Formats: sequence, structure tokens, C-alpha cells
Amino acid sequence: MKINAPKDKYIFIELTHEDMKRMNLTYEQMDYSDSQTRAVINALLEDAKKSLGYSLTLPDKVRIDALPSFNGGCLLFFTVSNKPLRYKLKRGSSQL
Repeated sequence: MKINAPKDKYIFIELTHEDMKRMNLTYEQMDYSDSQTRAVINALLEDAKKSLGYSLTLPDKVRIDALPSFNGGCLLFFTVSNKPLRYKLKRGSSQL
């Protein structure tokens, strides 16, 4: 497994065929609605955060993209972004 963060809000994880086999997962089986896939992805994200020194918090959202690799492994791309802030204006006290 290789973990790379080329920019501040991007994390790339390259999984080999052996990594996928150890996690009892194939690219074809990957489905975020499946609890096993979610558990594996969450564990990988935690490992990446620890090794890179990232501290993601609950307001952050993470987009996950997966691509098969030529060796039977998988490439995972995590894009971290902050949720947009929303403000509620009080009637009569503010002008837009």
C-alpha cells in the first residue's frame, strides 16, 4: 500500500493485489453502500490521516473515487473539502 498526498486536500492510496486480497475485497465488489467496503475505506482513511498527519473533522466531507489498477489492485482518490458555511440572516437587521 502506498499513500501519497500531492496537495493539501488530496490523498491517493494505491492498493496492490495482495493488499486487496488481505482485505478480502476486489474492485468489482467495492460498493460504498456495502458495510464491508465502508469499513475498509474508513480504516484506509484513518491510516492515511495518521501517516500524513491530517486531522479531518466532522464538518469536512470526503469524496472518494476508485479506479482499478493493472495488477489487480485499486487506486483510491480522496478529495477533502469543507462543507460550505451557511448563515441565517435575521429579518430587518441586515442588508444584502
